[in-house]
Amino acid sequence: MLYDELEAWAENGRLPFHMPGHKRRGSGHYDEWFRHDITEIPGFDCLGEASGILKEAQERAAELYGADRSFYLVNGSTAGILAAISAAVSRGGCILMQRSCHYSACHAALLRDLDVVWLYDDDGPIELKDVKYAMFENPDIEAVFLTSPSYDGESLPLREIAEYVHFLGKPLIVDSAHGAHFGLAEGLPASAVAEGADYTIMSLHKTLPAPNPAALLHIKGEMADEEKVKDFLKIYQTSSPSYPLMAAMDDCIGLMKKEGAKLFEDFLKRRKSLDEKLKGLEHIRIPGLSDPGLDPCKLALYPENGDGDKLAEGLHREGIEYEMGSADHVLLILTIADGDEEFEILAEAMKRVDAECSGRRRVYLQDPVVRPMIAALMSEAAEEEYSWEELRNCEGAVSAGFIYEYPPGRPLIVPGEVFMREELEYIRKRSDRLTGVKDGKIRVVDEG
Repeated sequence: MLYDELEAWAENGRLPFHMPGHKRRGSGHYDEWFRHDITEIPGFDCLGEASGILKEAQERAAELYGADRSFYLVNGSTAGILAAISAAVSRGGCILMQRSCHYSACHAALLRDLDVVWLYDDDGPIELKDVKYAMFENPDIEAVFLTSPSYDGESLPLREIAEYVHFLGKPLIVDSAHGAHFGLAEGLPASAVAEGADYTIMSLHKTLPAPNPAALLHIKGEMADEEKVKDFLKIYQTSSPSYPLMAAMDDCIGLMKKEGAKLFEDFLKRRKSLDEKLKGLEHIRIPGLSDPGLDPCKLALYPENGDGDKLAEGLHREGIEYEMGSADHVLLILTIADGDEEFEILAEAMKRVDAECSGRRRVYLQDPVVRPMIAALMSEAAEEEYSWEELRNCEGAVSAGFIYEYPPGRPLIVPGEVFMREELEYIRKRSDRLTGVKDGKIRVVDEG
């Protein structure tokens, strides 16, 4: 394993006249990290053109997930999304993209001057018929980009979508950043790789025991262009990858190969026990308790009164750090690292805040149904002269920048889209949680 090689190297007594500048001497808090933090010295391969120890590590990842080839992403899933889209779609080409994507997919479209056809999912999860209609109406589409599972844990019918997309001779790219655990044990959904995706991006760090920003890009099938992926990863990733990070990724893969099935079997038992305790809640609805199709690592909490902010405040007061607090719900991430004690503490905390969620449901704030007019390509609008304007003056103006709520990073508005009244009202009320808003102002294309 990569960690063992690094440890053996650290013990060999050689003087490090190479990067990094700390020369394996830590500052006290991160001594172990510094000890294994090296550069591409002889015997430790080169990530951009892996042919030795890093090639073997990536092959272990491919074997675990059933991919033809897997690539370490030391810059997170963002780098994998950028590389996959760039490899699959020609510059200036057309891509079919799920609207509730991560903003990094939009960045890929901007960088590559792509024409984006949006698949809207505000009326429910995307189905095969939605993909069929969009591709019939837009025959120039070169690839399809979907997100599965979603941030909240919902999966799309990837297998049937992949079969149809492949029938048309197009590749399927799946952002499965939140699905690195999929397919690792019975009782978990199948992975996007197994469901037929040509390019699959996974964040190990989101649901598995791996540090930020450990991630993988898998390719499988003849429609995935391996050489282009390698080329674009060299563009989007650092040329100085972290060896401690890669060793941790290799350890995570090794653990999943050896003990993953048992670890998740035990986790699912704990999750079932937690669900039983939460069934007694009177004022918090949990979709996962009645829908076995949802990702068991996600726990979405919907208060009866519709006030997600108040529920988030209550959980925080109880010592629970949630993944995301939105206007109408709170999301928690559960993993194999959560034991019986953690789940017991969570259950008791939720019982105490349950009463605060009672009352007649009020619409505090809903995500707007965003289907804005498109005035220009993202890449075109992002290059235009712009000004920062007060929200009240922007109805009908064209956006020159991105506006999204993070987490999860889904775009509300992208460059080239026209601001409508509903979106502007939402932006006004949620400006403290939105990226792209500054002192009540947003960036718009100058009319002059």
